[in-house]
Amino acid sequence: MAKRRSFRARRISGLTLRLPLLAGVVVGTLVLPEAFGQLPPVPGAGDRTAEPEPKLVVAERIFDLGALIEGDKAVATWRIENHGDADLVVEQLKAGCGCTAVKLHDDDRTIKPGGQLDLDAEFDSRGRRGSQRKNISVYTNDPSEPKLKLELTAQVSALYDITPMRALSLRMLRRGETGAKAIEIRPVTGRKVLDILSVDIPPGVPLTVRVEDTEAPRADGKRLLFTIGEDAPLGTLDTLVQLVITVDGVQRNQEVRVRGEVVADLIWLPKLVDVTRVVSARGNKLAPVTIKSTDTATFEVNDASAGPLLDVEFKPIKTASPNTGYQFIMKIREDAPAGPFATYLEVSTSSFDQPLIRVPVFGHVAPLVSIEPPVILLVKNGTQVGVQRRLKLQTSTQTHLGITGITCSIGAVTAELDHAANDRYQHLRFFDVRLTGDLPAGAHEAVLTVSTNVAGAERIDVPVRIDVPK
Repeated sequence: MAKRRSFRARRISGLTLRLPLLAGVVVGTLVLPEAFGQLPPVPGAGDRTAEPEPKLVVAERIFDLGALIEGDKAVATWRIENHGDADLVVEQLKAGCGCTAVKLHDDDRTIKPGGQLDLDAEFDSRGRRGSQRKNISVYTNDPSEPKLKLELTAQVSALYDITPMRALSLRMLRRGETGAKAIEIRPVTGRKVLDILSVDIPPGVPLTVRVEDTEAPRADGKRLLFTIGEDAPLGTLDTLVQLVITVDGVQRNQEVRVRGEVVADLIWLPKLVDVTRVVSARGNKLAPVTIKSTDTATFEVNDASAGPLLDVEFKPIKTASPNTGYQFIMKIREDAPAGPFATYLEVSTSSFDQPLIRVPVFGHVAPLVSIEPPVILLVKNGTQVGVQRRLKLQTSTQTHLGITGITCSIGAVTAELDHAANDRYQHLRFFDVRLTGDLPAGAHEAVLTVSTNVAGAERIDVPVRIDVPK
């Protein structure tokens, strides 16, 4: 016998809520009046509309350029397609090597849905040999692959070897002189016939060139010998020489830098005297300067000077022929003031091209007595370290340093000579400087005065700074 159902109805703000009673379970039915209309359905995962997105597709990511001869240029091309439903934007391109150039105009950076783009990368094999692998990174707005990595490969074979590869140094040459060093070019193993079609020297550069065959055992190459022009100006020479070379019928352009110095009758070394890395005591000698004839021609030294701080002496070089070389010795004068200096060694000669030679000279004259540290800092912070410092005085000439007195402008600061150290060193004196008295809070300044037996440094004042915290 079917159970009898019963309902309770209750009106709530225009809604009728029926609650059937069935087997002790309350089942609710919600009835909306027509005035409210129909409630919208709850959206499910399958009902959501996806945002349009680009989709980058490349059929082949590795492009093989095949066999190349060194110096060849080849282009790799990748077809980039957009299989998405939004614009694909190429935001940035990066080549992993300077030998690979990839460019894209701004107008071509956007690929419409269903569209495509041919991306070209030029590989320059100049200076490359053997197996080559170069990377190109493509950055796009594709969320699934924002960075696309492309790769090109090639196998590069060489034509010739050149020495020196980057620059030929002729060093110092006189007008009309041919350099002892040459540029040598030889075909690599497996290549046979090499020839130099042209050598282009920039206009106005005082160089001429002679091309000749290399010597045995490998006489299959060429040598380039350079000669300084008779009217070349004195000074440095630095130029780029353009060569046109053929090897087994393959033509290549080659660039070589040629450097040197055009000198006249005289040369000198060093070109600069720099002794600033150490302090030099009065009476010390600086590094010597030598001036020589570039050949057997003789010359005379009329005069030599180096400013008010240095005395100059010169004498012939014993190993050179008479009147073909001199050595110049500079010595710091006894009355030279302490501190850095800069001057010139000026030598007057009988040379027609070089009547005056100027050599820069830099140095630092040491004080009669050096002080370390130059300022004493004391801090009353409750530790022995803060209120005690070690002071060192030293003569620059290693002579005896005698101390005749020590005073301080503030009585709270004392200085005691380390007598044990005095027994070991004649030119060094050590002091223990201490803050022994009380001072009010704040910063204080004092002067520690040391009296010595050194002429010209009888009184030495050392600043003292004291910090007493509140």
